[in-house]
Amino acid sequence: MGYTARTIFVVLLVVGLSAGACADWGAGRVPSDGGTGNPDARFPDGWVGPDGGDLPDAGSWDGGGACDPIPMPANAGGQCAAAIDLGDLSDVQAEVVTVTGNGVPAGREIWWKFRATDDLDISGDEFHVDIRFLVNTGDAYEMDIYRNSCSAVDRICENTRGPFDWYTDFPATSTGCSGPAPCGEKDCVPPPGDVEGVNVCSDNTAVFYLVVRKTDGAESCDGFTMELSNGLYAAP
Repeated sequence: MGYTARTIFVVLLVVGLSAGACADWGAGRVPSDGGTGNPDARFPDGWVGPDGGDLPDAGSWDGGGACDPIPMPANAGGQCAAAIDLGDLSDVQAEVVTVTGNGVPAGREIWWKFRATDDLDISGDEFHVDIRFLVNTGDAYEMDIYRNSCSAVDRICENTRGPFDWYTDFPATSTGCSGPAPCGEKDCVPPPGDVEGVNVCSDNTAVFYLVVRKTDGAESCDGFTMELSNGLYAAP
């Protein structure tokens, strides 16, 4: 679907929609597969961090299932307090990281977190968090996303297959703002501002949490690959 509303707190508009509504966000933007037609083509090993390192070998699992859990061990990232920390993703560096997982054992939830950093802007803001499935076998996996904490009040998207975006990289506007108008920082200026028609640049740095689960909770060796980025994509 198309979406034209622009807002600094863009995802707050999504929360009021039905479960899974976030899944339609990002339509018409640059494809994550880079035009290859194969969304996993850029990451054949399934995980590439900002430093280019690969995920260590999963090894064997003694749980007796048909395949190993990914990531290992089977309880890795099993709750918010133990979320797998992916470090910082800088908007000005357009940093990106990918992660993989599967539905082993049954009922598994996998939590990750990362800190999206907003640089000291002097001529516009690039802050644009994007979270999406590159591979979602059978469309069987869904995610919830939180900003700043794992409290229910900080859940900004739920039961979605994405893509999901939280961004400020659009020009100042008074139309479609979910918070105070005007909103938008693509053309922002540093404090004290005093430039008519544009906003003062602000620090939007925040920790984002996501939890991925198989929708039906059944055990499955079929996996998923996700891309998490900041500043990689531009506002529509």
